[in-house]
Amino acid sequence: MNFLFYIFSSLLLISGIMVIQARNPVHSVLFLILVFFNAAGLLVLLGLDFFAMIFPLKVDCEILVRNCIQ
Repeated sequence: MNFLFYIFSSLLLISGIMVIQARNPVHSVLFLILVFFNAAGLLVLLGLDFFAMIFPLKVDCEILVRNCIQ
C-alpha cells in the first residue's frame, strides 16, 4: 500500500511540474489529465471510491466545456 502511495504521489508531482513546463498546450493538457488520474488513484487508496470515479470525469468535462465556449 505504501509502495502504491509513493508511485501515485511521485507521478502526481512530476506530472504537475510537466504541466507548467510543457511548451505545447496539447502536451500540457495531457499531463493535466495524468495529474487528475493520479489524484484519483490516491483517492482510491484512501478508500474514497466514489470521489475517485467522479473527480476525473467532472474536471475533464469542465475543461472541455470551458475550451468549447471560448
